[in-house]
Amino acid sequence: MEGYQEKISHLESSLNQSSSRNSELEEELKIAKEQCAGHEDRAKMHYQRSLELEDLFQTSHSRLEDAGKKAREFKLLFEAEKYRVKELEEQNSACERKCVDAEADSRKYYDKISELASEIEVCLAKSSNLEVSLQMVVAREKELTESLNLVTDEKKNLEEA
Repeated sequence: MEGYQEKISHLESSLNQSSSRNSELEEELKIAKEQCAGHEDRAKMHYQRSLELEDLFQTSHSRLEDAGKKAREFKLLFEAEKYRVKELEEQNSACERKCVDAEADSRKYYDKISELASEIEVCLAKSSNLEVSLQMVVAREKELTESLNLVTDEKKNLEEA
């Protein structure tokens, strides 16, 4: 009977050790679950941030495309204005030639000179207005170029990030 008592004691001791070990393992499992939840939260946060960054990238890309379209449109407008300026310069040159011819015939055509002088004033006013418009277009083009450069730099920075 004493042998059984020893076995029972030994088994009870083993059971206590197993229970103690089981409690330790349950505590470790609880800690591991908490850590896992923390890692999962961080993973979700990183995933959300990557979605936000992807959205920002898409937005920047869209803005860049829009800026490119606008730049092409302004370039076309600028080319049209250059052509128009050239036409006006040619018109102005023609008016000046008429003025020179009119001055040569001034003794005969004093009234005609007066009319041509009025036409020249109108042409010069148009030319002046066009020069102002051209200066504004050039300034706007410069602003757009700087804006395009900023967007390009931002895109590069986003791509590098």
